[in-house]
Amino acid sequence: MRYVRAIMLLAALLLVPALLVAEQDSEPKLSEGPQNLGADKLALAGYDAVAYHTEEKPVMGDPAITATYAGGVFRFASAENREVFVADPEYYLPAYGGYCAFGFGVDPEAYGVTPGRYQVNPKSFAVIDGRLHLFYRAGDFDGLAEWRKDQEGAKQRADVLWAGQVEGENKIREMRRQAVEGVEQ
Repeated sequence: MRYVRAIMLLAALLLVPALLVAEQDSEPKLSEGPQNLGADKLALAGYDAVAYHTEEKPVMGDPAITATYAGGVFRFASAENREVFVADPEYYLPAYGGYCAFGFGVDPEAYGVTPGRYQVNPKSFAVIDGRLHLFYRAGDFDGLAEWRKDQEGAKQRADVLWAGQVEGENKIREMRRQAVEGVEQ
């Protein structure tokens, strides 16, 4: 019996650190963070999330072909694209909740602006490492061009800021859940 306990204790001691490392290495789901949605909860200003990947260009979705995910309503150019999205929505969600990737990754010392949630032009995009990134573009400013000047540094800064945004959203959700439970009691 002591041998069984010793083996179980040893297994637990070996397993717990492995689980902690796996927990630290896992990236938060994109759907856990804030989402850049229109007033009507329309995601990507109505553009087809799948077409960015398959056609490598923004394609306006059909208002009659939709799916709801992460609080947003997504439109699709075809029923096939909708089915592809529904099969793996996290894959097709844009990076940084659909906010400007450069806005999250901007170097505040170099640009004199605060990193954060900036709106996008859905026609200004790049698929980077399989993930859709959207950018602000208006007048003479092109967020995608600025991102490409220091893509590695911008991505590192954006990933850190995004993780904080996701953590903040999760804390807000938990506080809301606790408040609702408190009211129900």
